[in-house]
Amino acid sequence: MAVFLAVQTAFCIVPAASPEVRTAAISGVFDHLDIDGLLNDDESASIWAPLCHIRLYGTGGTEKYAEKMLAHAEDLVAREGFVTPTDLERTSIVLSMLGKCPQKLIDRAVFFSEDFDRQGLNAWIWALIAANCYGADASENALNTRESIAAHLLEKQLPDGGFTLIGDKADADMTAAAVYALAPMEGGDISAAVSAAVECLSELQLDSGGFMTMGVENCESAAQAVIAFCAAGVNDERLTRALDAVMTYRR
Repeated sequence: MAVFLAVQTAFCIVPAASPEVRTAAISGVFDHLDIDGLLNDDESASIWAPLCHIRLYGTGGTEKYAEKMLAHAEDLVAREGFVTPTDLERTSIVLSMLGKCPQKLIDRAVFFSEDFDRQGLNAWIWALIAANCYGADASENALNTRESIAAHLLEKQLPDGGFTLIGDKADADMTAAAVYALAPMEGGDISAAVSAAVECLSELQLDSGGFMTMGVENCESAAQAVIAFCAAGVNDERLTRALDAVMTYRR
């Protein structure tokens, strides 16, 4: 989790921080995480740090990592029985970023999965993110499409515009993730849902500029909010304050 928080921080500071602060913070995070080791370690199947590195710097030097992740994908697809949906989804995302996501992986992860509800709304959200990253449409006989997944998310939206994994009160992490899953989609209903979710997220922003989940203010929640604001085109004090909150966790 600590690695995820650090990578989220590096990924999120790109839009608003000064070039000097941005460069120093991102370089510091990747040095701390030993990004070269993660990309070239035969055993590690790390996702978040390499994903952010690829997003920021491109696919150069990722050949060994791509081979490793393709082998990991083969293992996931070959497993019998239940495989955690988000394991499949995040592997699909990073391979899509590399331009190498196999059809059989995205099919099991998203288009022909019957397992989203076994993990909850989080699996539905990341299924849509995976499908958006993959880019190509589902086959005609698919169980799930980008549109059907988005429609399911809209059905789960709370009256205040937010989203939650458990209970009936909006959660900052889930609301933010739903925003950046839905933001690339088209349609008036989806646009309205994204706007309502952004408004809800704004209401959840603390006086510190940060965000909390499960009653605890933390770096990940602020980072998730920054991603959501950027995905929705928000570029005002809400973003700046959330970004400042993220940077308070830098060591």
